[in-house]
Amino acid sequence: MRARLARLSAPCRRVVRAAAVLGAGPDAAVLAEVTGLEPAGVLTVLDEAAAAGILTRPGGTWSGAVGLPEGDGDGLARAAFTHDLIREAAVAEVPTAERMLLHARMAAVLRGRPDADARAAEVAHHLVASLPLGAAAEAVAWSRRAGDRAAALLAWEEAAAWYGRALDAAAALPLPATEQAALLTARAAAQVRGYDVDGARESLTAAAGVARAAGDPEAFARAVLVMEGVSDFLWDPVGRSLAEEAVAALPDADSGLRARLMAQVVVMDAWRQTADAGPRSLAAVEMAERTGDRRALVEALRARQFALSSPAGAEERLALGTRLLALGADGDDDALLWGRLWRFDAYAQLGDLTAASTEAEAVAALADRTRTLAGWHAIRSRAALAAASGDFAGALALAGRSLALARRSGSEGSIQPSVGVLLGICAITGDRSAVPLEGAFRLPETTAAGWLRGALALWKLAAGERAEAERLYRGVPPVDNIPPFVRLPAVSGMIELAAEFDDLPAVATLHDMLLADADRFVCGGAGVIMIGGPARLPLGIGASALGRHDEAVAHLRAAIDLGGRAGMPPAVATARFHLARALLRRDGPGDRAAAAVHATEAAAEAVRLGMRPLAAQVAGLETGAAQPRSDPLTPREREIAGHVARGLTNKAIAAELYLSERTVETHVQRVLAKLGLANRTQVATWHLRSTDT
Repeated sequence: MRARLARLSAPCRRVVRAAAVLGAGPDAAVLAEVTGLEPAGVLTVLDEAAAAGILTRPGGTWSGAVGLPEGDGDGLARAAFTHDLIREAAVAEVPTAERMLLHARMAAVLRGRPDADARAAEVAHHLVASLPLGAAAEAVAWSRRAGDRAAALLAWEEAAAWYGRALDAAAALPLPATEQAALLTARAAAQVRGYDVDGARESLTAAAGVARAAGDPEAFARAVLVMEGVSDFLWDPVGRSLAEEAVAALPDADSGLRARLMAQVVVMDAWRQTADAGPRSLAAVEMAERTGDRRALVEALRARQFALSSPAGAEERLALGTRLLALGADGDDDALLWGRLWRFDAYAQLGDLTAASTEAEAVAALADRTRTLAGWHAIRSRAALAAASGDFAGALALAGRSLALARRSGSEGSIQPSVGVLLGICAITGDRSAVPLEGAFRLPETTAAGWLRGALALWKLAAGERAEAERLYRGVPPVDNIPPFVRLPAVSGMIELAAEFDDLPAVATLHDMLLADADRFVCGGAGVIMIGGPARLPLGIGASALGRHDEAVAHLRAAIDLGGRAGMPPAVATARFHLARALLRRDGPGDRAAAAVHATEAAAEAVRLGMRPLAAQVAGLETGAAQPRSDPLTPREREIAGHVARGLTNKAIAAELYLSERTVETHVQRVLAKLGLANRTQVATWHLRSTDT
């Protein structure tokens, strides 16, 4: 390659080397400026390079652009080296100082153009490449402009890279602390948006350190606020401490910054149970409203949402989400994202999965448009809906994507919930292959995150590792320390574990805690990752374990009804199994026949959905629930006969069994025909005698 270049004339080699250094080949006028040759002379040597097979000549002419640097987007014809090795050989011939001067001249040419702002990244590239001979201050300024432009285009990784180059270029300058903190904060913000949480934490910490040392409380506050919208139980204690420090450093007067910091303290306290979260969130909202700062109001409303994240706050959180959507109607994507997510969480907890699905679709549309961490929220929301509806294959695929994205970000606040989703799905399906190696699942030692240990215990129990499940269960911290936004799924899961391990005092405590939320659906109040069905289901499990059989049957029948109306076949199948078991324990008139019906239906649904652990559990019940082969009635007909014996009308039986009145009437007629009886009184007599025998 060098031999081919050596055969070119000196002016031609000069132009070819400049084109090789500067990119894909600037136009003839630019090459004339950076090389000092006349434009006509440049055109002549370009012809020479094309004839020698060094450059290609598009369209047979060098008129217009011969090819500007990558990313110009002007649509003009490009020339290119005929082979990358030729370009590399040409670059290798250029001394370092000459290469830097070429970049500096190219930057000067581009800065003088009318479209210089649109070419900020090109200008910055050449200025950075000109260092240390070039102007470092110019390189810093244009790199920051390139970062700002990339951020405006939602190109977050590119923006973070340009802010990083600006900081590197600034190393040779006495850059003011305020400007250094601003660059670090801008990079941290871009990293958060690009879902590089590890990088954001590092940049934020550096920015806060520079601002603190400079005694600049506003710069310190802006750095701390970079993590707005990110929840991570490993970062939140640090973030809360920084936010409290920033509040103390600001003047004691209303301001948007102060309101946002007050809100952030509340949000980062979400992993703890604090009695004053409500008043503090209201104070942040009121200050934001007094200042008229919309960004502060958005963040204060988010704090209010976390303060209301217990199951009792679902309706108010729905209203907060609606208010936030109104605030974001003019294009505030952050407000729209959080408004949609709060409404998704509230609808899921209220059992309206149709409305929740609509919100999840809106979140996905936002993620496609903004290319931010909204993508993780969109995926985990869709995974929760898929699992709730029984589409476990789809849920596993989505959960895998969620975990991959979370791991790339480095955010434990996303990694652990993503693993939790996989554990939850695999506990239902019995599929162990989809769960990552246990070493990837970090069990936090913090009390606030101890509910994750319960999730792992449920998975172990479903996998048949009873001893390990009990060991994990015994290590779960007291439920009164569970943060409000995960209390409902945590308490529900603990009821199942406590009942399984005959921890009746715990069952009684947990049952009473859950009773106030009987009509909710089991999921978190701020960041749903799984929707476990009606709360009546764990209440029924708890009541049955405590020997309150009538209460258990009532709860579980209600769970079947609510789960069916919500479109959650896995929850319905599970509730049918527990109802069958509760009926067998009660063992009243007609209970064994009813248990056989529910066990049969639970088994069929478990097989259809691929719920292998449930299918195995039901199989263990079928022997106890089965009727003698000589019984002329089907299990459903015997159940109907039992209700007739209790003196119930067809309408009352239909209401209790969630059947139509006509269906009950048909069953009664079949019972009469099979038994050769004339009326309901005779059916009652027959049923009592058959039960006694």
